[in-house]
Amino acid sequence: MHNAIFNKKIKRIHRQRAAKTILESNFLLEEAIDIVTQTLDEELNIEFSDILVINDALEQLSSTVEYVFKDATVIKTDYCPEMLSGENSLICDEEQLPFAPESFDLITSTLCLHWTNDLPAMLKQIKQTLKDKGFFMAVMFGGETLIELRRAVMQADIDHGVSPRISPFVHVKDAGSLLQNTGFHIPVAHSESVTALYDNLDDLMRDLRAMGETNALLQRNKHFTSASSLERIARAYGQMYGNEDGSIPATFEFVTLSGWKS
Repeated sequence: MHNAIFNKKIKRIHRQRAAKTILESNFLLEEAIDIVTQTLDEELNIEFSDILVINDALEQLSSTVEYVFKDATVIKTDYCPEMLSGENSLICDEEQLPFAPESFDLITSTLCLHWTNDLPAMLKQIKQTLKDKGFFMAVMFGGETLIELRRAVMQADIDHGVSPRISPFVHVKDAGSLLQNTGFHIPVAHSESVTALYDNLDDLMRDLRAMGETNALLQRNKHFTSASSLERIARAYGQMYGNEDGSIPATFEFVTLSGWKS
């Protein structure tokens, strides 16, 4: 049995809260959706008819997909009820897809697979759920995401004991290997990064909370981060990466996965 990394109950709570705020800090979600729709709409000359959108944050991706493929049936899933509404919506755990084999000719998602406890098993489920000649495409956060924050945390905690604070992310080379090992035809994994500037650490953390992207590790410290710890992290962040005007950069790496079921 695969060892769990994330506390899905805590993650669900984070996502419930984010349902009220994610559109206030959705520039990363919009970027991920643009990556998917550019490929589907501009690079692939295919009309998909049965589409599954996994973990559809307030139906932002599915509404775009429905616009591109006007005659398609689009099923939307999420494990958080607050993220879904309307027809063809299904509440389910993305790691236990309740669909028959060969149900969809397109399966896609944005910014959710990095919270998967067993990504290889999930990719196998996705491949099984695809029809022959079906296409899978997803965008997830990759290994360079929040690299500045990670290093600042390590520096700040070096004399105070290190506690896991930030999720592990899959590196693009590993993602490509996972697709290949799953048996996808023409597997492709590539990455691109966006660097956002924040006035301070508080603003960055506020954005992460608004997006539901805060710590849900099983091995995390169960206590709230103290004010003194946050001060140490902010000081280390500024010393290592701060700009002259006091702002700090935050890197977000998008890893795009795609492949066909032959």
